[in-house]
Amino acid sequence: MGGGHDNHNGDDRGIFSHLAHGVAGGAHGYPPGAYPPQPGAYPPQSGAYPPQPGAYPPHQGYPPGQGYPHEHGYPPQQGYPPQGYPSAGYPPASYPPAGYPPAGYPPASYPPASYPGSHGAPPHHAHGSHGSHGGGMGALLAGGAAAAAAAYGAHHVSHGHYGHGHGMMPHGKFKHGKFKHGKFGKHGKFKHGKFGKNPPDWQEILTYFRGSELQNYFTRILEDDLKAIIKPQYVDHIPKAVQGNVGQVLDQKDEREAKAELCADLELNQVIDRNVGDLSGGELQRFAIAVVAIQHAEIYMFDEPSSYLDVKQRLKAAQVIRSLLRPNSYVIVVEHDLSVLDYLSDFICCLYGKPGAYGVVTLPFSVREGINIFLSGFVPTENLRFREDSLTFKVAETPQETAEEAQSYARYKYPTMTKTQGNFKLRVAEGEFTDSQIVVMLGENGTGKTTFIRMLAGLLKPDIIEGGSDVEMPEFNVSYKPQKISPKFKSTVRSLLHQKIREAYTHPQFISDVMKPLLIEQLMDQEVVNLSGGELQRVALCLCLGKPADIYLIDEPSAYLDSEQRIHAAKVIKRFILHAKKTAFVVEHDFIMATYLADRVIVYEGNPSIDCTANCPQSLLSGMNLFLSHLDITFRRDPTNFRPRINKLDSTKDREQKNAGSYYYLDD
Repeated sequence: MGGGHDNHNGDDRGIFSHLAHGVAGGAHGYPPGAYPPQPGAYPPQSGAYPPQPGAYPPHQGYPPGQGYPHEHGYPPQQGYPPQGYPSAGYPPASYPPAGYPPAGYPPASYPPASYPGSHGAPPHHAHGSHGSHGGGMGALLAGGAAAAAAAYGAHHVSHGHYGHGHGMMPHGKFKHGKFKHGKFGKHGKFKHGKFGKNPPDWQEILTYFRGSELQNYFTRILEDDLKAIIKPQYVDHIPKAVQGNVGQVLDQKDEREAKAELCADLELNQVIDRNVGDLSGGELQRFAIAVVAIQHAEIYMFDEPSSYLDVKQRLKAAQVIRSLLRPNSYVIVVEHDLSVLDYLSDFICCLYGKPGAYGVVTLPFSVREGINIFLSGFVPTENLRFREDSLTFKVAETPQETAEEAQSYARYKYPTMTKTQGNFKLRVAEGEFTDSQIVVMLGENGTGKTTFIRMLAGLLKPDIIEGGSDVEMPEFNVSYKPQKISPKFKSTVRSLLHQKIREAYTHPQFISDVMKPLLIEQLMDQEVVNLSGGELQRVALCLCLGKPADIYLIDEPSAYLDSEQRIHAAKVIKRFILHAKKTAFVVEHDFIMATYLADRVIVYEGNPSIDCTANCPQSLLSGMNLFLSHLDITFRRDPTNFRPRINKLDSTKDREQKNAGSYYYLDD
C-alpha cells in the first residue's frame, strides 16, 4: 500500500522490515562518526594484541583461593542495611508537587508530525518517509474511519477524499473498537490479527499504514486533534442514559449554535419541552441525530439513522447529516435503506461475510456502483462472489384491465368512514380491493395508517359510516403483524409455531415459500425472548402469514432487517399473497421495498396527528406520483437492476422530472 521512494517493496512488513531498517539506519551514519573506524585504527598496532604466549591467563593469584570475597569483610555480616534506613518520611508526601508535570506539557505539537519517519533511521534521516506529507490523496473517508483500523479492518481505504460523506452497507453487524474522543482504547488497535492481550503499539500501526490515507488519519488521532461522536444504533436505550427534557439536553450540547435550525429541520419543536424518557421511537431517533449534529467534531458517525422514521423524515435526516460535511471532517454512516443511502452518500464501502463470524470491507466505490455491487453479490475489483444470487427489482405496472375484468375482480368494498381519537381525526375514502393483491399504504408517521389497519381488522369501530345504512363495514378474517413486537412467549420458536400455526408450519408449500427464505429453520430451537430485533421480525412475519385469513395486515415488515433480508421478506410476502390468492395491506417506509410490493397504493394526506385523509387505492404510478409530489423528491430507475433511485436535489434529472410532473419513473 505504501508508495514512496526507499527501495523496499511495499510489502516489507513485520520482522524483515525491522531488520532491513536497522541495517539501513546504521548505513545512514548511526551512531555518528564511530563506524566504520578510520583505516589502520583497527586492529590496534601497538603489539599489545594479541598478547605474548603465556601472558594470558595470568598464572599467579588467579583464580583467588578460599576466603574470597569474605576475607575482605564483604558483604558485612551484620548491621546491613542499617536500621532506620530508608527513613519513614521518605519520599515526602508532597512529592511530586501537585502541578507537575504542568498541564500544557508535552505540547500538542510534539512529537512533530514528520516523526517517526518511516525509516529505522533517526528523525533527521527520515527522507524515506512516505505519506507523512499527505501524498496528495485527500483524507480517508471510510468504512468506519473511526473504527477504521479497529472495527472494519479498513486498511483498504486508501483512496478517500476529504470532506465526503460515506455510506456503508453492513452485511451482518460489526462492533466498533473502543473509541473515545478520537483516541482508540487498547482494543481499538489491530494489525496482522494482533489484538487482545498483545496489541501493537502506535509505531507499528503507523509503519503498517504508511503511504496510505490512514497514516495521516492515525497521525491526526495521535496528536489528539480529532474528536469523534457516534449516534448509537439502538436509540431505545437512550432514555436510560440521558435525563432531562429535549431542549435542556440540546442547550448543553450546542457547540455549533445550530439548535433552532436543527429543531426546525428534524421537527423537534413540538417535543422541545418533553422529557427524553417520554419520546416515541421516531422522536428519539431525530433527537439522537440532533444531539450528534449540534456538537463540534471531526468525525461524525451515524449507525442506522433511518430506523423508526417515515420517508419524509428520512430525507430530512439525510440532509442534516450531509450538512455536517466540512473540508476537514469525516462523516460515516451505516445504513440499510438503500434509497436513503443513495441520497446520502458520496462513496460506499460494502461489507460482506458471515454474520457473527467475520466481515470484510471492500474499497470505496461510487454510490451507484457500490449499491449495485452489493445487490449483485459480486465484487468485480476482487473478482469475488459473496452471494449466490443477485437481487433485482423488476416491477411491471399491471396493464389497464378491461371493464369486464375489473367487474370480475372487485371482490371487497369498504365504505367511506371517519374516526376521531383524541385530537386526531381520520377520514377514509371508500375503496375496493381484490384477492392476490398487495395494497401499500404511504404516508408520514401519525397520519393514521395503523388506525385504518385496525379498523379493517375490526379492532376499532368507525364513528361515522357515510353512504347510509346500506353500506356495512364488511367482516373480514384478519391476520395482523403489529409494528412493535414485544416477545412474551416463554419457550422456543418451535413450540410457538406449533401452538399458533400448527397446520401451516408443517405444510411443504409454506415451508418452501415462507420459512426457508426467512431462515426460520435456524431459529427453531432458540428461546423467543432471546431473539434479536431482526430475528423477531422474521418470526412475526412467519406467524402472520401462517394464520389462515382473508386479509393480511402487515405493519412495517422491514424494521430491524438488513438490506438483503428486506428484499427476501418482500419476495416472501409477494409470492405468498399470489399463491394463497389473498389480499395484503402493508405499511412500509423503505421505498425500495414499498415499490417492489405494491400492486395498488393508498396515499395519506393532511396534517400528521391532527387531521388526515386516506385516499382510495390507486395504481402504483399515480399513487407514487401523488405521494412524491408532497415530499418534493423524484425517482428514476437504475438501468442495471431496476431499483428506484432518488435524484439528488436540484440535479438536472430532478428538475426535468418535476417540470414534466413525473415524480416517479417506471421505466427508462
